[in-house]
Amino acid sequence: MLTYMCLGVWGIGKGFGVMAGLIYFDLAYSIVCIPALALLVEISAGIVFTPFHAAVQEKTTVHMTGRVSCVITSIRTTATILLLKYLRWVLGLKEEK
Repeated sequence: MLTYMCLGVWGIGKGFGVMAGLIYFDLAYSIVCIPALALLVEISAGIVFTPFHAAVQEKTTVHMTGRVSCVITSIRTTATILLLKYLRWVLGLKEEK
């Protein structure tokens, strides 16, 4: 299971790294390659998240499963919101009111 997760993390890093390179160099075929790389990243994320959630459910006691799942979901949602706020700050975008 750990091998799949490592492969997924590698795929996510490689996909985003190549996307960043294509955007930086502004190549003509970037418009075709970036969606394909996004698909690679999504598949890699599935390879990471599926074994992770299976391991969490397997190692958590029955009466704590709901709480643990809620905490994981809350952390993931908070990280998503903070990432979007951080990207707005990095890119210098204004907040909509």
